[in-house]
Amino acid sequence: ERLPLSLTRKRFVDKARSLSQEPGGYLFLGKDKVKVLKAASEEESGDELGTIKVAKHGIKVKVADGYVSLLTLLPEGKKAMDGASFAAGHRGLDGQKAS
Repeated sequence: ERLPLSLTRKRFVDKARSLSQEPGGYLFLGKDKVKVLKAASEEESGDELGTIKVAKHGIKVKVADGYVSLLTLLPEGKKAMDGASFAAGHRGLDGQKAS
């Protein structure tokens, strides 16, 4: 099930947790479809809906009322990994839009 970016931080985190690995909630980060296995709410705000920020600790995506950190991701055809590992292998995500 696709995770809507129009959700609040709390609802996004709760929905990602409830979908877990099966059936799994997913987003597109750049061209890559990834399941979000674990996310956490961030206090940071600003930017447009869907903006991706890459930090040394991982990936953050702007939702309705702030940012969520994508802590554990499952890219299609790969093993689960933390957000920092995904970001390291996908340079150029910073500033792009998630969908």
